[in-house]
Amino acid sequence: IEIRKGSTQIKHGPFTTGGSLNYISTSIPMKQHNSVSLDVGSFGKTVIHATSGNTEGKFGYLVELFSDNIDGFKELDGGGDTGYSKTDLMTKLRYSFSESHALEFKYSMTDEISNETYLGLTDPDYSDNPLRRYRATALDEMDADHSQITLSYAAGDAYGAGAINIPSSITLSFSILKEPDPLRPTFGLKPKPSSSAIYTPGILPRIL
Repeated sequence: IEIRKGSTQIKHGPFTTGGSLNYISTSIPMKQHNSVSLDVGSFGKTVIHATSGNTEGKFGYLVELFSDNIDGFKELDGGGDTGYSKTDLMTKLRYSFSESHALEFKYSMTDEISNETYLGLTDPDYSDNPLRRYRATALDEMDADHSQITLSYAAGDAYGAGAINIPSSITLSFSILKEPDPLRPTFGLKPKPSSSAIYTPGILPRIL
């Protein structure tokens, strides 16, 4: 994570006067690198992180997979899954024209299904069991899909073995967000037959 404050965050846009957080993705390795990690926890928690990449001559690549799943710890009346399943896949391809010029293509995809709800508990029910969930929320679900394509051209001074130190770059980015299904309940928000709903990609429905 890169934290920028002061005047340095202006490179990320005009609406970052308070600062910016830049999530830096995994870089293409300069030599063969393969890794797999598995974490297991309570409530069916499993986290898998796998990466594979290499650079050969002018070409470099990286494939990264991150999978996070859990059954959930809340207690749904009548039983049911209250966890989530999230998968991130990223691929990077790079072609180096020289030691100081390179073109990089990145494709990333996120698929998440969370069996969660915005509906809370009454004060007496919360005092009795704060982990309880009402049966009426059994169908509440967040289904989020996101895809991004990024093409970057960079120029700078090399600092060894084909690696590129980039003080300046040009980036084109295109994102695709899944359109919410108006027939699927989302976080307890269910349009009434007499109401009209406005849906914006990536944003929860607003009921009028």
